[in-house]
Amino acid sequence: MRSKSCIVVHDCLASRLSPPTFPNPHLKKQLSPAVAADQAVPARCRRASTRRSPAGEGGAGFVRRLISPLPGIVLLIGWSITGCTLFPEWSESESAFRSSLKPGLAPIRPQASAIQLEILLVDRWADDPVLTRKLWEEVGRLACLKGNERSRLQQNGVWVGHVGASPPPSIQSLLEARGSETSQSSGGRVSGRFLGIPSGQDSEILLGDPRETMTFRLHDGDKSEERTFSQARAVLRVRPDRLQEGWARLTFLPEVHHGDARLRPAATTDGWAYQAGQMHQVLHQLEFTLDLNVGEIAVVTSGGKEADTVGKAAFQYLDNGRVRQRVLLIRLVDLGQGGNDSLFP
Repeated sequence: MRSKSCIVVHDCLASRLSPPTFPNPHLKKQLSPAVAADQAVPARCRRASTRRSPAGEGGAGFVRRLISPLPGIVLLIGWSITGCTLFPEWSESESAFRSSLKPGLAPIRPQASAIQLEILLVDRWADDPVLTRKLWEEVGRLACLKGNERSRLQQNGVWVGHVGASPPPSIQSLLEARGSETSQSSGGRVSGRFLGIPSGQDSEILLGDPRETMTFRLHDGDKSEERTFSQARAVLRVRPDRLQEGWARLTFLPEVHHGDARLRPAATTDGWAYQAGQMHQVLHQLEFTLDLNVGEIAVVTSGGKEADTVGKAAFQYLDNGRVRQRVLLIRLVDLGQGGNDSLFP
């Protein structure tokens, strides 16, 4: 609360800075300018800030000439003497409240009942012997899939493997520490994250950066069709479903997201709604499922000699004129009872 002296200084200064007002316009003609200015100042201001000169009108003119050129100085001196401030100060409770308002949000934690997956993306040169030979000597290629799924994925250059809780040497080699001489010579890059998904719901795994043009030939039995997309990126949608204790079924559905990002109608559980994003080309022909026990790993990448397959378009890209290949590793970490041990060495 401001003190009484602070209020007096404030009112006095305000009256000095504003032109004098007269309740009766005829008095303006009767009074001299100096006396009129002095009469317009409240009495309490005259008592607080000036002393009347015995000379009457001359003293008032002297005071007016003394104060008028220095309103800023009077303002600062008056506020400093009386303890007033130019801006209000926050109370202790208000200051504590404002200091607690820190920018940013707390990280979002998955639901306790969500199925925990570890997603690892490993990049190697496409001619790396680990990818071309060693990996598939130790991991059963497509053997974990049903017959119709196996044939369609093989036609389209998508290779899938199933690894137990104890990874073989080829997987260990893919996950070797970054920065080592072996990793640098092989072009090794590893990135990963944990993903918590409630049973029966799905999430997207981005397989690469957007490309100006993506072209591949989609094979479906005896049919073959060339597809071309602009501003496209490959996406693998995964949906975990909890089975018996310790087991989950992962359903994978490849997609191509393409075009400009804008509001588009999309089907949701509650009906149709507008969502921001690109157009989605869902490749239903290449849907496949894997049953994993806790700790086991699914391996997805490209393979085969054909150059225009879906697998090559999704998992390979040029890096300074050289082809780099990406390997997706998905490990079932937990079924909702906790646990986050990482595959990172």
